[in-house]
Amino acid sequence: MIEDGRPDGSEWETSLGEAFRRADGEARPSDAFRRDLRGRFTAGTLVPSSGEVPPAGDCDHHPVEAPNARLAPVFRIPRPLAYLVAAAAAALLLVVSGALEPRAVPDPVRPVPARVSLEDQAFIAAERRLQSLPELAGRTFQRRLVEGKPYLLTAEAAFGDLDDLTPITLYLAEGEALLRQEFAEVAGHSRLPPVTVIAPTREVFAAVVAPRIAPVPLGDPVVAFALDREGVLLLSPEVLDDRNPPCEEMDIVHEGVHRWMLARKAPEAVLPLWMHEGIADVVSQAGSGMNTRAWCRQVLGWARSAGFDLFQPELLLGFDAYPEMAGFVAGNAACEDRPFAFVSLFHAQADSLVAFLLEDHPGCVHRAGFLRMVREALAGKRPDAAAVAGAAGFDSVEAMFEARDRWLGLDD
Repeated sequence: MIEDGRPDGSEWETSLGEAFRRADGEARPSDAFRRDLRGRFTAGTLVPSSGEVPPAGDCDHHPVEAPNARLAPVFRIPRPLAYLVAAAAAALLLVVSGALEPRAVPDPVRPVPARVSLEDQAFIAAERRLQSLPELAGRTFQRRLVEGKPYLLTAEAAFGDLDDLTPITLYLAEGEALLRQEFAEVAGHSRLPPVTVIAPTREVFAAVVAPRIAPVPLGDPVVAFALDREGVLLLSPEVLDDRNPPCEEMDIVHEGVHRWMLARKAPEAVLPLWMHEGIADVVSQAGSGMNTRAWCRQVLGWARSAGFDLFQPELLLGFDAYPEMAGFVAGNAACEDRPFAFVSLFHAQADSLVAFLLEDHPGCVHRAGFLRMVREALAGKRPDAAAVAGAAGFDSVEAMFEARDRWLGLDD
């Protein structure tokens, strides 16, 4: 069979082999030829096949052709040309078989980097964040996983074993479960798992946290603080002590909620303070079994009966940062000895509004509008007071707070 002008493999190899044998037969003298040549040489009768040899005396004038100098036929082709044909045929066979094809030089083998787990990525990001804090820069942290939750510890933060971290892990898991229950529609999980860091000493914890909440002093019940960026939660080392401070669980869960929101917000986003604190309070209070609605009714009812209601609706919805709100309370405090005593009024206002907007019952549009608003705030869209009321389905801010008061039972 002929393909692309060439015979198939079997015919090609047979004809080429015959050509080699014929060429080899012409090139190599046979045994009979050798014996005849030797006998003629011995007898002195050796003459060329083309005719008689001239006399020896005339050889200088009559050049003698060497034996076999005349061309012998191979397939009616002169012998030198037959060698060339055979060599070309052999090369062609090698090309067809692939033996002479240029071989590609393989690229240098590059080592495949080992895949870094999400936990290790979270550790690296958290350590980088901690190195940017003067109080923690230069320290070496131990990496620990407790129930799949990443922790960073320093040598100074003494503890018996990883069992000391189990209660903290349970607190945080409880808060995350409540967040998924209430805010599953808000945002997906952050890319990296959040990291919890145990400060080496209470003094280091205070040095990091106190400037961030000033002018409010750092009280003893405060044992946790969510650092912005990378979802880092900083804990004071006394959480590892059996003699736990009061409200430890609520404080850890509360700050864990802040960390959850900080890890999910866009870099440029600034959540309104009432939303940030209200969500963290409602989740931590639910985890501890506290009745948010009853507590808010009690605190706000007392403030109104005393004629000391600091926060008008527009003002309440306008704060961006905790120090800003605390400064306002201190500047309007009725008691100079305790300038921040009425910060709880802000929390009662924010908590009750969040709890009210999270209500879910037939015909209620508050929840869907509020969750949409939280989602937009995390994405970087700051809602003003009118937008908050509109998202919750009210014509005005006043109408929204009046409905909230009726829900609390403050309109009696």
